[in-house]
Amino acid sequence: MSRQIEIAFAIWACSALVAAAAAPPETVTGTLVDRVRYTREQKNVSNCAQDALAAKNGGPVALVTADGEMYTVVGDFVDDNNAKLVPHMCKVVTVTGETAGDTKNVRRTIMATAIKPASK
Repeated sequence: MSRQIEIAFAIWACSALVAAAAAPPETVTGTLVDRVRYTREQKNVSNCAQDALAAKNGGPVALVTADGEMYTVVGDFVDDNNAKLVPHMCKVVTVTGETAGDTKNVRRTIMATAIKPASK
């Protein structure tokens, strides 16, 4: 009987994890920057030439919101040395995708599924 309870609990736990992983995508608006430089230079978003070069070389790209929240962009959009992100570096964009990480902005990510210029 206890084995059946263990199996039932395991099934319930797995279904809870799947439900949590299937969260709806979010839309986040911000500026795309080189994550390493942005962090090192105390959150300065104004070095576009370095940011674009770092992105072209495959460096991590972050989306920084007007409130200062930072999301590291992950997923297919970072393939081929950020080929889909490079044209948008230092521009205000809207990124849609699943977000993960804590609310204190320590290791937030966004798995980008769409990117477009932000509407004004």
